[in-house]
Amino acid sequence: FYVGGEPDWLQFAAVKGKLYSIETRALAESSDTYLALYNGKELLATDDYNGIGIASRIIWRAVRSEDLSVIVRHVFPDVLGAQTQYDVVISEEESIAYPYEPDDSRQQAHPMAIDGTIERRDFHRPGDVDWISFIATAGNS
Repeated sequence: FYVGGEPDWLQFAAVKGKLYSIETRALAESSDTYLALYNGKELLATDDYNGIGIASRIIWRAVRSEDLSVIVRHVFPDVLGAQTQYDVVISEEESIAYPYEPDDSRQQAHPMAIDGTIERRDFHRPGDVDWISFIATAGNS
């Protein structure tokens, strides 16, 4: 990022029904990316840090064939220069592995540790819900 606050724009032709992964990688020391996906008329998806570390990732299934635009910007618009470099990759995917799926009902809820462990989850399709379970001991807070 070389001009403070100015985003980078990319465009690709999406095909109806195809699944796409849009992600930033190889972030330089001072880089912290934010992604936004547009179809020219509306904002379709955003992500701040669903990739590895503070990288960003959007998973999108195209609902129609159309040109889509991706905006990549730094989370902090006043940070710029040589140490804000990043790679961006747009790829067509057969499927995306979601380690906790299926978890769309109480019966499918995956157990979660109560030791402070962070689980990275996402809503990967319209209407997705995520259920978790954990064991609580009475009298403990």
